[in-house]
Amino acid sequence: MARGAMGEKSTSPSPVRAGGYEERRRAYQAMLETRAREMLKPYEEHLSGSLQATLLAVKGGPGATELAGGAPLSGPDGKALEKSLPRLGFDSAEVGGCLIETPGGASLTGDDLALVIAVIDPIVVVALDRQALLACSQALGIEEPPACGVPTASRLGPVVVAVDGFEQLLSTPEGKRKAWAQLRRAQRPGEPY
Repeated sequence: MARGAMGEKSTSPSPVRAGGYEERRRAYQAMLETRAREMLKPYEEHLSGSLQATLLAVKGGPGATELAGGAPLSGPDGKALEKSLPRLGFDSAEVGGCLIETPGGASLTGDDLALVIAVIDPIVVVALDRQALLACSQALGIEEPPACGVPTASRLGPVVVAVDGFEQLLSTPEGKRKAWAQLRRAQRPGEPY
């Protein structure tokens, strides 16, 4: 029986094997990044890092570095968080930061933060202080804010981990140990604690 056009073997290379898949994946990632930038444009002064973050660190108010004009999480807290990322199973390129209140006084509402989290779509949200924890709980529909260092699933997807005043804890060796004990629970899901 003769093969028809559909039954004939193709001699052309598969797009997957010929790099077509990678090209399409990169194009799709670029499109997602462009759409995220457009949707998050009204909130850009609140954001830093990746708009396709796997881990989103949320901070309530600005610290000294942000007050001096630095980007969200560009101070000692951001540097400490960045040093911790490999031990948590994350790369710095897949982390984003969000500041609830900017130095200029702009503040995200619960609905604003819910939109930011939905567009970025992280798998883990780290609330770095009490204000961030309350805002994240409201935005993600968590009725009772989680205890510090206790990963809590949200109705809208990401796991939330709270740290009790991360920036303030970094000022003493004992505080650093306490901050790490809480932060280490923000490991990439599937990684051992």
